[in-house]
Parts: sequence; structure tokens; C-alpha cells
Amino acid sequence: MREMLKFELRKLLRMKSLYVCAALIVLQSLLITSIMSGARVIIDDEVTKPAMWRSLLSSAEIIPIPLAIFASVYAVCDFSGETIKTILSKGYSRTQRYFSQLVMLLAVCVAYFLLCELSHIIFGAIYLTRIMRDDIWLNIILQLPIIIAYGVFFFGIASLFKGMGGAIATTVFLDVPILPLLFAFVNGSFRKQLDEAGIDLTDYWLRSMINSLDKIELTNKIIATALIGSAAYFIIFVAIGYLIARRREV
Repeated sequence: MREMLKFELRKLLRMKSLYVCAALIVLQSLLITSIMSGARVIIDDEVTKPAMWRSLLSSAEIIPIPLAIFASVYAVCDFSGETIKTILSKGYSRTQRYFSQLVMLLAVCVAYFLLCELSHIIFGAIYLTRIMRDDIWLNIILQLPIIIAYGVFFFGIASLFKGMGGAIATTVFLDVPILPLLFAFVNGSFRKQLDEAGIDLTDYWLRSMINSLDKIELTNKIIATALIGSAAYFIIFVAIGYLIARRREV
């Protein structure tokens, strides 16, 4: 397993998509802070500035699209590059390969999250000129399990494909237009039953979960939804990815 992890790490560090997607995160952070800087000039008061910092540091929602692209490329790279047969012929099992890739993917999720927050802090210090003093560490930290859940979701879905184009298109479209509409449709179809149970199904879509963290005060419901929802996505899609990895043809 250790040798497999070393192999995956070397492969990961050679992937251009890793750095391209990281650059996309930085560029999005720069764009957000530039827009906020313009708004700060128009509305320059001590109430607006802290709110901008809070919104900025709670803006990890810029990560999913670059992460979807990277996770899709990473999930299919062994098949598109036809290296999967070489890996298996060296005695590595499908289970070792899958969990080695999963560990690397989790590392990338954490790295992208830290890069995102660091970019926000740097560009925020440049453009907003005032460090936010409010305590929003919980808002920031709760974003990380959601980003990890996003990563395993994209990775599990992309594992169904062998081509990069289909994998990337599917993961991006699922995140942006398709699944949010599906959640809303199911929520509307079972409105009475869900209302009686006190559940709004749209709250459990990943993007809704991460957007809900941009609050001055987090309620117990928001915190529970972020933690339980992230754990559920993680367990379900790690299992799905594992089953696919065990059964897919090479």
C-alpha cells in the first residue's frame, strides 16, 4: 500500500490539471475580492467592511467547479492513459489502487481549501484594507467537510467513465443545473410529508449546505446539516466509487 501511495503521489504531482484547477481557484478569489473592493468604495462604512470579510472567507463555493474538473481527470487518467493494466500487472489490487487514489484526492481537497482561504486573506488584505475581527472560525472550518464531500461525490460519479470529456461534463452539469433541480422537484412532490417531518430536502444539496454557512450566527440546524450531510455524501460515494473500482473492466 505504501508503494502504491508513493506511485499515486508522483503521478498526482505530474498532473497539469492539478495546477490549472488551483490557478482557477486563485483567479476566482481575485475576481471576488475585486468586485467587493468596488462595492466597498461605493458603500464605505464600518458595518459593510466586516460583512464583506465574512462573506469572502465563507466563499469556498468557488472550489467545486475546479475540483469537479480535477477529480474527473484523476478518476479516469489511468484508463485514458492505459496505465491501469500496468498497475494491476505489478501485483497491486483494485482495492489498493482505489484507496490510494482516495487518499490523494482527500489531500487535494484539503490543499484546494487552504489555497482558497489563503487567497481570500491575501486579496482581501489588499483590496478590502481591513482585517475582519469577527469570530467566524466555525463558519470557515465547517466548509472543509463539505468540500471533501464534494470531492468524493465527483470522484465517485467520474468513476463511471473512461473518457475525460464525459466525466467532466457529467460532474459539472450535476453540480450546477441538474441535481439542484432534482432536489427541488422531489422536495415539491413530497412537500406535505417533508413539511410534517420538518425537512427541506434542498438544504441537503452540497451547494446549499456551503452557502448556508455565510451567516453571522450559525444555528444548530445549519451546523448539523453541514456535518451530517457531508458524512452521508462521503460514506455513500466512497462506497459507490469502491464498488465501481472493483467491478469495472480494464
